[in-house]
Amino acid sequence: MEDAEIRRLLEVRSEEALRGLSEEYGALAESIAHRIVGDRRDAQECVSDACLAVWNTVPPAVPRSMKAYFCTLARRAAIKRLRYNTAHKREGAVSFPELAFLPDRAGSAGDGARLGALIGRWLSRQPRRGRLLFMKRYYMGESIAELAGFFGISENNVSVRLSRLRDSLRRELEKEGVEI
Repeated sequence: MEDAEIRRLLEVRSEEALRGLSEEYGALAESIAHRIVGDRRDAQECVSDACLAVWNTVPPAVPRSMKAYFCTLARRAAIKRLRYNTAHKREGAVSFPELAFLPDRAGSAGDGARLGALIGRWLSRQPRRGRLLFMKRYYMGESIAELAGFFGISENNVSVRLSRLRDSLRRELEKEGVEI
């Protein structure tokens, strides 16, 4: 089912839209959520939460890409679930310990928005391969082994490239006055 058809069905409040959404993008969204929470049932719940969020937000929201919107909602649900599951042990709240240098966004919403904008600008200046690598690892949650297979390079090479990307991001944030 095409995005336009899913949007049309959502506008008329047809549950068929959710079936189409799940058929088209459910496996991808579940895969993203599973990489974050590490549990298949929790991942499936995150996809269900994302379906509910789509139902509650479209309309009035009109996403350009239903795939990106749905997967983002599933990812957010997974992060929320991970935080809930690890609330008793604070060190578990970070999905990727190698990004622990990033400031806690729990401060003001403006701080989080500024941090997001800075990271977005930095990412837009990276070569395509670097952007893909960074996003697949830290947004999609893909493992080093998966990335090595996707890019056709060794796991060590992936680790080195990610380390260089993180160092570049750290330098950029420091240059912009973000406390690391």
